[in-house]
Amino acid sequence: MNKLCNWVELLRRKLISICSRVAPIYVVLLVTFNFSMSQGRPDIKFMVGGHVNWMESGVYNGSGTLLATASDDYTVKLWDVPTGNLIRTFAKHMGPVYSVAFSPDGQTLASAGAEGKVIIWSASSGAILKTLVGHTGLINSVVYSPDGQFLLSGSADYTAIQWNVSTGMAVRTLTAHTGPINSVAYCPVGQLMATSGYDGKVRLWDSQSGALIRTIAADYLRVFAIAFSPDGQTLVSGSDEAVVKFWDVLTGTLLRTGVAHTRYIYCLAYSRDGSMVASGSNDKTVRIWNANNAELIRTFTAHSDTVTFVNFNANGQEIASGATDGLVKVRSVQTGVLLQTITKCQGALSVAFSPDGTTVASCGSQVQVWNSLTGVQATSLLGYTGSIAFSPDGKTMAFPLPAGIKFWSLKPGGISRIISGLTSAAYSVTFSPDGSILASSMGCKWVIRRDREFMGCPNWSSDPYYRWS
Repeated sequence: MNKLCNWVELLRRKLISICSRVAPIYVVLLVTFNFSMSQGRPDIKFMVGGHVNWMESGVYNGSGTLLATASDDYTVKLWDVPTGNLIRTFAKHMGPVYSVAFSPDGQTLASAGAEGKVIIWSASSGAILKTLVGHTGLINSVVYSPDGQFLLSGSADYTAIQWNVSTGMAVRTLTAHTGPINSVAYCPVGQLMATSGYDGKVRLWDSQSGALIRTIAADYLRVFAIAFSPDGQTLVSGSDEAVVKFWDVLTGTLLRTGVAHTRYIYCLAYSRDGSMVASGSNDKTVRIWNANNAELIRTFTAHSDTVTFVNFNANGQEIASGATDGLVKVRSVQTGVLLQTITKCQGALSVAFSPDGTTVASCGSQVQVWNSLTGVQATSLLGYTGSIAFSPDGKTMAFPLPAGIKFWSLKPGGISRIISGLTSAAYSVTFSPDGSILASSMGCKWVIRRDREFMGCPNWSSDPYYRWS
């Protein structure tokens, strides 16, 4: 049953964003790798750009100067908030990363996801300090205790595990939920922990003994997000019901509700002073609420897809949000002005280096060509999709069109040509080692031989190697 629920949870996450459209994928444009596979994954040495897949989680450090983000691209990234520059990429996960958390002192990061383990990282060096193994399903949420000595993780295996950070050992396993756990939280004061999940319940636990203190029937379906107020007296929840609910922690009584979202609420956060609550939703908006009366203060139409995380900075004047559109946006809470968008590319589906390594190209909603040493963009074209390939001599690029293939000359003053008339889109292209043949495919197999007269354009009408079916 746990394996089935684990699979269902993975499927749910993939369907969040594609039920109404095909989501763009944001690609990292400049990457160099150390292909030592002893750790199971290449080490990323140099990177310019955003995540290559959907954003799942994000959190500020204590001062609000750094932002850590987690993504379906198997990585965690650390950003400098004032500049939007990428500082470091943590790339040892073997599956999508669904949650990331800063330790209270900002020295370490914890991340977890589809592989069902928690990794603790040094924020300054990127080194792995510990790997925590104990869950049998994917992990949806991870959080540090206020003193930084413990971690709490919630999983699709119906359990939450409390971990000792210094030893890396499990302290206790919390087993009361009857469905996958979506969110976990530590109370900032006192000794309470909270969990929520698919069973529609929020459960409060004693962090010292692990005893179940209270169960709150928060929703008839799923509770996706919870957050404690800074004073520990109130807990907010967000669910399928599309309502922000404020609960009295001591009694479990519903205090008030915030009604404005039109679809389910996926993430929540309190400001540091406790005066505001932010919510992010499948309706593509971020909403700011007065925490004292649940009145709506401001609405940001922030993204083009599901908002997966929201977080206030230290002084509560800025809010960061991330979504399955691949973007992180930082806005002024008071004015709504967009201060920073953290991304470096446009909907790319593939990337390729030139043979000499000095040029890199990405192909997706745009074809973009960059200097791989400086990161300076050389040129771009709109409206293309699929893969991209350089000829062995580096003078020509080829990429598919909706019903054809374009050969783009990279020589100054060079001629570019388009082969049109294919009955279906070709999603993949590759040159033979000697550059005499270009192969492309989609469902059936197509092979196109290059014409000597023009570098990259065959004789469309007579070439006998034009098509294999």
